[in-house]
Amino acid sequence: MLFNEDSEILTKEGIVKTLYDPACGTGGMLSIGEQHVKELNPNAELKVFGQEINPESYAICKSDMLIKGQNPSNIKFGNTFTIDGLEDEQFDYMLSNPPFGVDWKKAQKIIKAEHEKKEKIKSNSLMLLEQKMKNSSLKEN
Repeated sequence: MLFNEDSEILTKEGIVKTLYDPACGTGGMLSIGEQHVKELNPNAELKVFGQEINPESYAICKSDMLIKGQNPSNIKFGNTFTIDGLEDEQFDYMLSNPPFGVDWKKAQKIIKAEHEKKEKIKSNSLMLLEQKMKNSSLKEN
């Protein structure tokens, strides 16, 4: 579904797009995204980016990206709420499986300060998406 509207664009020769996951875990969704784009167009390039708070998942993701020919430096370590490792980047696509049920009390002060600047949000999962949309600013095709 993520790429459906752009399926024609993604078949163009030499197309390069970016995909971002702010809670990337071991990178599974990034890998599936890349696989899907390659099925549409073997010559397309999907550069993947992510951030992960769990050290083991982060290490697995970086290793997987290296094995698959991606740039492992595009995967950042840390809490995407408190230290956005990709704050200055913009991406063509963003996906995420927000960490439902994860305790965010350690980041509560920072999240609340940012929240006070914006309209109210109903859940921490939506906060993740809203917070990430600020640096997503989906690029123009």
